[in-house]
Amino acid sequence: MLDSELFLPKTTFEETFNTATQICSYYITAHKNNKLLLMVRELLYEYWKKYDDVIEYLLIYDFFEIAIEMYPEEWSKVIPFPCAECTLLFDNLTKPYSPELYEALTSRSPFQKLTWRFLPGKDGKNTVFDYILTLPKWGENKSESN
Repeated sequence: MLDSELFLPKTTFEETFNTATQICSYYITAHKNNKLLLMVRELLYEYWKKYDDVIEYLLIYDFFEIAIEMYPEEWSKVIPFPCAECTLLFDNLTKPYSPELYEALTSRSPFQKLTWRFLPGKDGKNTVFDYILTLPKWGENKSESN
């Protein structure tokens, strides 16, 4: 997936009933000069030439939809990977932690969307979020984080 010309999570058939978009923008990887991303970039440039505020929180999704319509052959090359798989951990941050639950949540997707809006403190309730706070930071080994 990560070596493909463009990768980003896609909405599934079921998810499209709840959203007007086919993409999730929280994880994107691409080769240089990808046609879809170049078009999205150009649309964003044009938008910011005219406006100085965002009229739609998910504006990039709308621009992706335009790019997908313009380059359907490029979009067909994107490997399907459901957005919902990337939010399993997010959806369960406040659940009581267990190794089995954590493994079930993280084993289904190498990508996990978390949030900056919900930042519970370490409150001793032993939640999934509390467990995540005990994990070493990227690049640290476990002994350095203790």
